[in-house]
Amino acid sequence: MSERTPVTDQPGGGRQRGAAAESPFRDRLVIVIGTNRSGTTWLSTLLQAHRQIDGADDGETELFAALAQTWRTATARGFPADALAGHFRGFCDEVLACAQQDSAGPTARFFVEKTPGTAFQLPYVRLIYPDAWFIRIVRDGRDVARSMRRRDYGTRSDLANIHMWALHEATADRNLADVSRVMTIRYEDLYAGTVQSIMSVYSWLGLKVYPGLIRELARRAAQQVAPFSKESSVGPGKWRTDVSRRRLGQMYAGAGETLMQHGYISAAELGRWHRRPEYWMGAGRRKLMERGIATQAAVKIFNGRAPEARPRRAAGKAAARG
Repeated sequence: MSERTPVTDQPGGGRQRGAAAESPFRDRLVIVIGTNRSGTTWLSTLLQAHRQIDGADDGETELFAALAQTWRTATARGFPADALAGHFRGFCDEVLACAQQDSAGPTARFFVEKTPGTAFQLPYVRLIYPDAWFIRIVRDGRDVARSMRRRDYGTRSDLANIHMWALHEATADRNLADVSRVMTIRYEDLYAGTVQSIMSVYSWLGLKVYPGLIRELARRAAQQVAPFSKESSVGPGKWRTDVSRRRLGQMYAGAGETLMQHGYISAAELGRWHRRPEYWMGAGRRKLMERGIATQAAVKIFNGRAPEARPRRAAGKAAARG
């Protein structure tokens, strides 16, 4: 777990615009950053064990993804980004206020938004909410790819799914690099020490412990969130018994360097995979994918939509063999 906090007296570590200063969500918005099947729902549920943290009923507003095209169009036509951010702030505040009223009401100090894929909208989200708190959750890409394949959040190709994971993590690395108010949590650490991990987040947010909090947190930690319908448990490392060598070779060809950067595979182990035929078969398929095969399915995943059951023939054949 790692964290960065503001280094100035100004909330959020940066200059506050008029819209932010007058916003009802000033210094109150907590944005969870994570890809599909990385534990964003579980993390949001755990955070809301504290009575000072609230969130939308289903946890996701998809607000920032929905506004992305409008932002790109407006800035491309010359609208000043600062002025535009102020207008967007007012609209987003209204949407979030409605979501909060639909849940527990506007009494909590913090409000959590956790739509997967927000990492791709961070350049403009940070302008709209320079005072937001960001909590990033990172999960082993092999488990994410497996989970996406089994839950219809991705394609049938582990190569395409882990490629999407790697793109998300690289984007999050880049877009959060200079953010002062951010904490990173590994899914595996959260699973191994749930109460301790969330208590660290509460401390970072400046929230106090009160009687009954740990008991409620432990109760939520024992609940399963979005498990597979045919599985009786959740947790890390399921790829070890449910992913073939052929699929692993594709995963390492698609995202070996990113897995290594995040500590999920050593350089020595990845080097051994480089000498295996499964890896080179995956590398060849990655080149095809990077030329456009399965790209449409990947774009739809990034936009929060599963691909059609019967994609175009070329993409369908590549995914079926994955």
